Parts: sequence; structure tokens; C-alpha cells
Amino acid sequence: MDILISILWRLSLGLSLVACQLFSPYSLADTDAQNNGHYSEHQVKAIYLYHFANFVHWPDPAPKSIRYCTFGNDTVTLILKQILYKKSQPNRSTSVTTIVSLNQARGNCEVLYITKSKLQTLQTIPQLSGVLTVSDSQHFLQHGGMIELRSVNSQIKPAIALNNVTKGQLTISSRLLRVALPPTDLKGRRK
Repeated sequence: MDILISILWRLSLGLSLVACQLFSPYSLADTDAQNNGHYSEHQVKAIYLYHFANFVHWPDPAPKSIRYCTFGNDTVTLILKQILYKKSQPNRSTSVTTIVSLNQARGNCEVLYITKSKLQTLQTIPQLSGVLTVSDSQHFLQHGGMIELRSVNSQIKPAIALNNVTKGQLTISSRLLRVALPPTDLKGRRK
């Protein structure tokens, strides 16, 4: 666990050397980026999404396997599928499914990634029990999402709406909270 925290922390600081170590086994599509030792914003978002499951406590009974779902398709979802195809978490089997409605997430997903295009069609994001919702769309937290991947000074950092996480009966590890952006209210102001 400490290694994963270290990796996430270094990613949030934008150290490309750590990113190189993370992505080299995955044979990701952007070969120019790999050759230069730099990784795209989408690749960093996908690896965050993949590792979030290690820092969330689900309600009992805890899931035996992590089921990732995507609502919509974009570059992040494609890279996530590549990562999950190449590597699964120790002692946990993983899968990724594309869903066509948020109702399908209940009971079928532990981690739900919602693309920007799909978020535009929604008024709110429900906090489903045991489902962590994540997006890289601006204002995701204000729509009811739990973790928003934000670009800050050319770095990707998670912003977490703890009140939305609590409504979904989830708990975020303090280790993830340490690398996240400072708490904000739903209007985006720091507390």
C-alpha cells in the first residue's frame, strides 16, 4: 500500500520518471510519449482510475473482485481497458464493462467512470451504495460525483467530495486524501 501511495504522490508532483516505471509494462498506445518518457494526461488519468480501488473501503460485504464500469467511451476508458487487460490487482480479479444507463451500475460496478460527453446528458449523479463515481469532467463534484480528476499546473490531481462519498456508503483512505487537492465546497472554493 505504501508503494502505491508513493506512486500516486509522485504522479501528482508530475515526476515523469515514476510515470515511466508505472506505464512501461502496459504497452500503451502513445508510443511517441513512451519514447520521450512523457505520458499523456489520459494515461495518467487511467492509472489513477485503476488504483483508486486500492484506497476505497466498500460497505460489508466487501467485494471479492473489482468491477470497473464506464458510462461512455473516450481515450481514458480505452487506456483503462488496456491496463486491466494487461494487469489485474493482486488477489483480486477485475473486469471492465461499458454500461448504457446509470441504473446498470447498481450491483454491477464498484468503480464507475463517467465520460465528459455522458455527463453533459445528466442533471445529477446518484450516490449509489458501494459505487465510486469518477470523471475528469469539470464540475463533476457539483453534479453529485465523488472524485474529479483535475488538471492543475500541468499535473493531474484528484478532487474528492467527501459528502458524496459518504452518501454512497464508501470510505476513502487517508492515504488518498493526502495526495488529493485540498477540500473544496461544491462551488469549488477551498474550505
